[in-house]
Amino acid sequence: MASPPITIQSYTGTTSNAKHASIWLLNMQSMNPSSSSQARWKITELSAMIRKEESNNHMISFVCLTETWLKPYMLDAQVHIPGYEITRRDRDKRTGGGVAIFSHESIPVCSTENFDDGTCQALYCSFDTINRDIIVVYRPPNAPLSSSTNLFKFINSITARIENSVTLCILGDFNLPCIDWNMESVISGFSPDGASAGRALLSLINDSFLSQLIRNPTRGDNILDLFITNRDTDVVDITNRVTCLSDHCLVDVLLSTCPTDE
Repeated sequence: MASPPITIQSYTGTTSNAKHASIWLLNMQSMNPSSSSQARWKITELSAMIRKEESNNHMISFVCLTETWLKPYMLDAQVHIPGYEITRRDRDKRTGGGVAIFSHESIPVCSTENFDDGTCQALYCSFDTINRDIIVVYRPPNAPLSSSTNLFKFINSITARIENSVTLCILGDFNLPCIDWNMESVISGFSPDGASAGRALLSLINDSFLSQLIRNPTRGDNILDLFITNRDTDVVDITNRVTCLSDHCLVDVLLSTCPTDE
């Protein structure tokens, strides 16, 4: 049975007298530093956005990105954000794709795993000092069901082994507009592979006692970017922000506590 929609707590604090923290999620639609287009300036703009939040006592603990379009030969130094460590899974043999996590320098990465079958991608990082695990996912539009199935098997292999004390966040661009997240069901009129992938994701969420918290469109009229967690009380608010970086919204997930205080 599908779980009832999550009611996110109201945020009543102010950033002027306390430190708050967020996880950001964004489909970058390329941040290739060698590009001749505006993509080469996106890291500079993203860094400036983070600095602005910091000036308001708002810590961005993690920045999770999809469609980075980075290649393995590109150096971390080319996409460096001061105060952050980057963990990447680049796309090697085809255009597009790529996932990355920028983690605050005060939160060390303890271990990583990745999934890449040439179509779907996922990057898993554990942050043991704060009891938090993050999986960033990119599933392209029209991905074959076999690829989606393997992606979800990878995610399930992680959810099955994490301890109850660990907060798990699974987020990324799943490209599954076929799911009605208010009803938690698949809408008719989509491709068979897309509909089957949607049902498989809903089953994974329900079977693993997870919750998907984004309820407003993240690109056009569709909810493509998702935030899935095993601990919805960890989140006090989710805001979709329009930026100059992408035609996807930047999803700002405001946490109930600052991870460095945990």
